[in-house]
Amino acid sequence: MNNFTRIISIAAISGISSIAIANTGEVIFNGVVSDTTCTLDVSQQGIAQADNTVTLDPITTAEFLASDTAYKATGFSLVATDAGSATCNLTGKGASVQWTGQLYVGHNILQNIATGGAANVGMQLLESDGTTPVTVNGSPSIIADASGASLDFNVGYAATDATAVTEGQVRSIANYSIVFN
Repeated sequence: MNNFTRIISIAAISGISSIAIANTGEVIFNGVVSDTTCTLDVSQQGIAQADNTVTLDPITTAEFLASDTAYKATGFSLVATDAGSATCNLTGKGASVQWTGQLYVGHNILQNIATGGAANVGMQLLESDGTTPVTVNGSPSIIADASGASLDFNVGYAATDATAVTEGQVRSIANYSIVFN
């Protein structure tokens, strides 16, 4: 192919591609570079949960005395391990944990997604003290010392309307993102 034909081909392709890219947009890419890479597992009462499920004790409808208050809370941990399932070395590191999920409108309560489940009730995430609510879809929980490699939280049942809770299954899902710093 001679130089003239190549130039014409390039010009023709350039003209076509400028039409193809007439629409503009933005793509955001996020990433993190870290000197610590750990796997996180969910643990309840010190036992790793293979399916990342935390199970709460049953509750009766009569136990809900107020809305937006957690009841029958149970502890769970996000445990950092390395590839060999040994504790990940986080000495001198802190962590920020961002929780996201589907909330009931006007409440910091994860929606109940159980088919045919209990009405007016979901799950509320709590800090390690068992009383302070975690702000889902908001500011991250800050853990000053993550050197124990166990990030502790609690979860409890919570009503959107304590006088209207009905019987049934309760199942909620929360997603987390952790940055060790």
